[in-house]
Amino acid sequence: KSVGSYNKGVKEGVHREYSMEGDVTGAKIYSKGKVIGEGIVDAEGRRQGPWKEYYETGELRSEGKYKKGLRDGDWVFYYRDGKEEQRGGYYQGRPEGDWKWTYNNGQTWREESFIEGYEEGLAIEYNDTGKVVSKGNYLSGEREGEWLLDLGDHREEGSYVAGQKQGMWKAYFPSGKIKYEGKYEQGRESGKHADYYESGQIREIGLYKFGSREGDWYTYNEEGIQTSLITYKQDKPVRIDGEKVVEAEVSDE
Repeated sequence: KSVGSYNKGVKEGVHREYSMEGDVTGAKIYSKGKVIGEGIVDAEGRRQGPWKEYYETGELRSEGKYKKGLRDGDWVFYYRDGKEEQRGGYYQGRPEGDWKWTYNNGQTWREESFIEGYEEGLAIEYNDTGKVVSKGNYLSGEREGEWLLDLGDHREEGSYVAGQKQGMWKAYFPSGKIKYEGKYEQGRESGKHADYYESGQIREIGLYKFGSREGDWYTYNEEGIQTSLITYKQDKPVRIDGEKVVEAEVSDE
């Protein structure tokens, strides 16, 4: 009629129930005596059919279906207070189709789509007040094309190719004024890059080569007066304000 295990008198692991014919009719999974999942577990230990999963404190955590031990079809996930956290589909255990995440206050958190477990197409993420914090497209799980990223203290805009930054990228202050600009090649900084004060005055400017600082880098104060000149070679400073940088010798003692 039923089979299960105990640890010091407390239910632990899978407890199965059977019909008169010997078929599994239901199962519950316990952790320290508390149910954390219920549905059907077949003779091979695979979850099958409708299932519910719980937090260890007893609240419903998720519900959906399994097929041969893999999530399949529509699933819904919940916060501890019962409000919906995310909803989407699975196929053979991998996310498939449209997915939506929701903040506890009911505001949409994220919207995106999947094909065979990989992000595909437009993805939008919002903060808990509804402001867009990231927007762009995926291709086979990699960011592709133009993207907008709002990082709180500034907003970035630029393009990705195969998940790596490519071409000109710019960042802006909350006021909309330029904060940073520079090019990327295969995800690495390349060529001239410049940082700005909100007034529009250049704060720092110099060149990158294959992601490393190279040559002269100038720093200015907000009045536009140069405050330092550092010369780099393969990302290491070799001169500061014209003075050669002397590396400290390491003693063998």
